[in-house]
Amino acid sequence: MIAGILLAFLAVTAQEAEEPLPPVGDEPVDEVTVYAEETITVLRRKLRVVDERFFSRYNDINTNDDFDMVCKRETRIGSQIPRQVCRSRLHRARLSEAAEDVLDEGVSMGEDSIGWTRQHYRAVREDIGKLMKQDAELRGIVRDRKSILDEIGRKKNAADVKD
Repeated sequence: MIAGILLAFLAVTAQEAEEPLPPVGDEPVDEVTVYAEETITVLRRKLRVVDERFFSRYNDINTNDDFDMVCKRETRIGSQIPRQVCRSRLHRARLSEAAEDVLDEGVSMGEDSIGWTRQHYRAVREDIGKLMKQDAELRGIVRDRKSILDEIGRKKNAADVKD
């Protein structure tokens, strides 16, 4: 978009000028290329894509379908900003059952649910770690994710310095 605006400006300027644009070296300028740094918004979009690649690959190679990760955009209570929330298939099923229990019987999930969730995600993390040791593609996706996060951090730090 910026390149289009710049090219339009150059075209209007060239039409208004009495003389054509001077050549650079021996060749006239036929084309102008403008390179822009990626914004944090673009990098965050890339991060979501990398996360989708990671979970897609993980879901393909893990042997426990209960551990398959499902990511959805969800809005938390008290907020209007949707966030990407990734939960295992089993955890989503348990949350759904608990919600039905609350509606049917007024029973809440209780403290044992928090313990179950911690234990479950410990097992999922162990499974991810085991598969990362075995799968080069999964490790590559994690490296891509880290480089995007590093770039976001650099941009945030640069913005803090400017303020």
